[in-house]
Formats: sequence, C-alpha cells, structure tokens
Amino acid sequence: MTLTDSFKFNKHNFKISQSKTSLSNDAGSSLIQMFMLKKLNIKQFFRDFLPVSDNRKFYIYSNEFLFVQVLTLLIQGYHVDVHHSVKRNNEINKLCWGNTGSSQPTISRFLERLSHISHEIWNNALIELATQFFTAQGYRQLVLDIDSTHFDTYGHQEKTAFNSHYGTMGYHPLIITETQSGLVLPLLLRSGERYTSYNAEKVLEPLIEALEGYSLILRGDSGFATPAICSLSEHHQFDFIIRLKKNSRLNKLADEAIDPVLFDKNIDHEICSYEELDYRADTWKELDVRVVSEAKLPANELVFDTTELVTSFKKLSIEDLFRFYRQRGEMENIIKELKEGFAFGKTDSSSFEVNQVRMYLSAFAYNIVQIFKHDFIPRNKWTGITKLRFDYFHIGGRIVKYSRQITIVLSANYEKYESWASYMMAVLE
Repeated sequence: MTLTDSFKFNKHNFKISQSKTSLSNDAGSSLIQMFMLKKLNIKQFFRDFLPVSDNRKFYIYSNEFLFVQVLTLLIQGYHVDVHHSVKRNNEINKLCWGNTGSSQPTISRFLERLSHISHEIWNNALIELATQFFTAQGYRQLVLDIDSTHFDTYGHQEKTAFNSHYGTMGYHPLIITETQSGLVLPLLLRSGERYTSYNAEKVLEPLIEALEGYSLILRGDSGFATPAICSLSEHHQFDFIIRLKKNSRLNKLADEAIDPVLFDKNIDHEICSYEELDYRADTWKELDVRVVSEAKLPANELVFDTTELVTSFKKLSIEDLFRFYRQRGEMENIIKELKEGFAFGKTDSSSFEVNQVRMYLSAFAYNIVQIFKHDFIPRNKWTGITKLRFDYFHIGGRIVKYSRQITIVLSANYEKYESWASYMMAVLE
C-alpha cells in the first residue's frame, strides 16, 4: 500500500494540517546560543581578536552577526551550506540573533573575508578563549597533546596532495589539544604531502609562550620526536613524553635490555618488562633527555613487542611514563568528535584559505560546547555532541509574545526540562 493509498483509506478520519504557530525543533538550542552570547560575549570576542578587512559600504549583517550564525548552525548540527538559507527564518534563531539570518551566498562572501586572516591570528584567538577558561577554572597544570589528522579533498583543490600514510589525496592538518579541558588549541592546515611534524615547533612555541605560568607537559607520537621540539622543551622549561620511531639500533638495544630469564618461561598471561636505554639519536646527542623501553609479551607468545619513549622526566618511573603516555588516546576521541559532530574536515571550497577558515570555525564551535559542558553538566553525565543535541538543543517548542514579553514554550513531554531551565537561568543571571 502506498502513502497515497493510505490517505485515501483514511480520508474520513485522518487529516493533515499546518499550524500557523511558529514551531521549531531547535527551541532548546536557545540555551547554548544565550551561553555563547551572554556568558562568552562572543560578538565582542570576535571584534577584539578576529579583525576583518571589510570594504562593504552598505550591509545588513555585521561580521560578528555572521560569525554567530555560522557557529550556531555548526553547534546545531546543520553543516551543509544551504542550511543557512533554510534556517534563516527559524524563530528561535531569530530571537537569539535579533534579526533574520543571512542567506548562503552572504555566508560564502563572509568566509572569503575571513580567509584573509592569518593562521597566527586564528590561533591567538583560540588560545585566548582557552586561557580565559583555564583562568576561570583555576588550572595550574596543562597536558598538551599534539597530533596530525587527514582531510579528504576532491578534484583540483589548492594545495591538495597525496599523503602516503593515509594513502589518499587531501590535507594534513596539525592539531594541539589540552587534555583536562578537552579544548582545541592551535591548528595548522597543511598540504597533504607534509610530514607529521612539519612546522610543529612554529605552532607550538607561541602556544608555550602564551601559557607562561602554567606547568606544561607535551605528549606526542613518533612523528614529533624531533630535535627542534626537544630543544624547545629545554629553552622554555616544559616537560614532554614522545614516542620514538623504530630503527635497527634502537631495536637492538631494546631487545638486549630484556631479562633473558623471561624467555625461558611459558607464561599464560601477559608480562611487561621496563628498562632505561643508553640511546641518543645522532641529531640530539647534546640534549638532556631520557630514553625508556617497554617490552610486552602477550600470553602464550614467544616474541616481545617493544615500545620506546623519549622524555624530559628524570624521576618518574618507566611504568608511570608509559601509563601517562597512553592516555593521549583521548585525543583521538576529540578528533573524531570534531569531524563527526562539527564538520571538522569539511573542504567544500576550492580555496585553501577558505577551507582553513572552515577548520577554525569548527574548532570554535567545538570549544564553545566543551566550555558549556564544563560549566553546567556534571562530568559523569557528559555525552558526545549527538546525544547532547537531542538532550538539550533539538527540543520542540515555540515562541509566545504577549504584552512585550517573550516566552519560549518547550514541549510538555521534555524530560530534561528542569535541568534545561536551571541552566538557562544561570546563563541569563
């Protein structure tokens, strides 16, 4: 039976109509929008830290208005450009923005204007937002994770190139995050063929200088075991733990360090052996570092698997070093959340600079949600952005205007109304 047939079958007791009342399935997102506008004062933040060269003589939408509109739709989960035209008349968005939203062509021109902002300025803005949060939370120690990821590109886009590690064409961005807060710090969009650590020290050094006064620890994969980063640690007095790449000399030293007695045992459970190695790469023999090794033998196996770290920590036990290093796996969850939840990696433009803007906007949207979670949602109830949207943002509701008073009416069946209302009151106070 087709849909049309079912309508015919129920034509005497089934009707379809459209209410003239303005309903929205994004009524709950007024919470995060008010948080962004009132608590973070994001419009003033934009004016202070993201200067835009704007030659428009006559316009309806200011750059800071468009900035809020882009961030709102990213947070709501509307990542296709045409959504700016579709959602421009959404009553909840209009209420929070104070105006009807702009169309997709206006947003495209806005992104083009933002593309003239250098990555240094974008990074300074990300660091400023983060440090404001660190200060408010009273952080003293920060754990920085550095890594790279991959953005797919399509066709003849600027600076797209083949990356042998990922085996495909695209970009190879660098990303630094802070573990305790989960915030994204500096970013750098690079062409696809660039090595993992390319320009890493140039992005890292301004961050370290901006975070002067904090106790810093840097963690990274083997691609970041470079003399430049080790020298940076000595110069700025921060600690690091970085995995080492395998090589024949290192492998030999690690194998020789394993206690021979362990080879003679038939053990039905996994065992680990930890040793310090007398190893220095030729390019950083003068650096004051420590190299440690973990040899792991799976149950009922005969061959050890070894992993080596280089670190500035002198007194921390080798077992604790490896335990702490493996916690950097949380960064993979952050990158996944960015890509799946905030269109991080969306490369719709042929322009490299515009695609870089999209990357930074996704990072800002993610950070705003992350700060919101820290401020209002108990840590044991944290969820990914998809569930957070359906718990607090994608809530059916409408706007009632009466006697110069505006009321947001949410669905009577909304189970989290009390917590949502308490969060809203805290934002508006």
